[in-house]
Amino acid sequence: MKNSAKQQFTTLLSHADSVLLVGAKNWALDDAAALLALQKILIAQKKNVVVVAPDEIPTEGKFLAGKSEISKSLGNGKDLVISVSTENAKIQDISSERHEDSVELVLSVKDGFLSPDDVSFRKHAGNYDAIVVVGANNLEQCGEIFSQHAALFSDTPVINVSVSPANEFFGRVNFVDAAASSVCELLAEIIFENNVWKTTLDAETATMILTGIVAETESFLAQSTSARAFELAAKLQELGAAQSDVIENLYKQKTFRNLKVLGRLLNNLALDRKHQMSWTKISDSDFELIDATPDDIDGWIDQLLRHINGADFVAMFVEHREKSVVMIRLNSCEIDLSELQKLFPEKFQTVRNGVYFEFGKNSISEIQAPVLRALADLQERRLRIAPGTAIEKAELIEKSDDTPPRPATINEKKFNPRAPENVPFETTPNFSDAHQPADEKIKTAEVTVRSSTPLGNPSWLKK
Repeated sequence: MKNSAKQQFTTLLSHADSVLLVGAKNWALDDAAALLALQKILIAQKKNVVVVAPDEIPTEGKFLAGKSEISKSLGNGKDLVISVSTENAKIQDISSERHEDSVELVLSVKDGFLSPDDVSFRKHAGNYDAIVVVGANNLEQCGEIFSQHAALFSDTPVINVSVSPANEFFGRVNFVDAAASSVCELLAEIIFENNVWKTTLDAETATMILTGIVAETESFLAQSTSARAFELAAKLQELGAAQSDVIENLYKQKTFRNLKVLGRLLNNLALDRKHQMSWTKISDSDFELIDATPDDIDGWIDQLLRHINGADFVAMFVEHREKSVVMIRLNSCEIDLSELQKLFPEKFQTVRNGVYFEFGKNSISEIQAPVLRALADLQERRLRIAPGTAIEKAELIEKSDDTPPRPATINEKKFNPRAPENVPFETTPNFSDAHQPADEKIKTAEVTVRSSTPLGNPSWLKK
């Protein structure tokens, strides 16, 4: 099945002169790197290639060549389509009148009526021999690129490339392999098995593909990393892939704002060991305080998941000015994505290694409690925990016998001073004590007590 899809993939593209490459909403760096690499491979074969995606390329991929050629909208900018809704009218005739500086279209209505609201405009999408959609579970995840040009997707052969188990096999050709570590791994397999494609693979393209593999496998530390990923990475390096540049840009070059965002996320990190779930949050006011934006989150949720023991998933609550989202990354293959979808079906999107919920203009304070309760209920069913068990935060630093005790604060120290039995020193009376016998020594002691002590002064101390 997989080999058949590979063959159809290369055959369809080899016969196509004009190819449209499409990314999905909330796409991963792996998807973007695969589209950029495929664009270079096809251009080297003298094909006309257009790359579009609803979102910007992820921040950590800004160093990749060709990123500026990715457009957010589909259209060549020259041809304009005027669309008129005929829901309330039946058009009898269409004519045009040309003037020196304008053109007027006249629509004659037989029945019903038309209004200016029935008219819309868009750029002409152009004509393509094939469309390649990368990283989308369905065409709706391509956003307006699909919704505004549905006829184009219907009339043109679509190649669906994905490694997601939630993929809906919407293409004429479905190159889907959930066992693969990344989309770039799938693309590398095709390139190395096709002599024509392999000859077009240069160091720059190899770096793009290696970037996708390294990003998606979290530098080969993710559980989903396949043995094939290591083999292909070695071959890419032999062809000149700049592994040091990839590591430098993905893991070492963090902006000060990236680090401040990480600090907030770590400060708010919580773990419930009984429900085996972890979560954190960052609010709009947090972003304002540290002069950052949601773009500066920079994949930290995947890093958190890797370093937290005892959690099947991590949920990150992110508050934008116009919406709040919950990103969930899974650490257990036993969690069914469809079960997560049932929690909030109208707000659900599948992303790589997890899900994404969008809650409109609701604040984090409004959505956090119900979302955590829904996730806890899911875990109670999975782990056979008593229904309604309270969500409890655990200490994230495990204590051991070798761990030195933490110094107590003023509020934690036991404050119970007693009157001293033996004073620390003795003194003879001075001239002010002349009324006392000369041979009798006076016992004295100095005691200092903070006036701000929350428990007050001891009863034996007299003012």
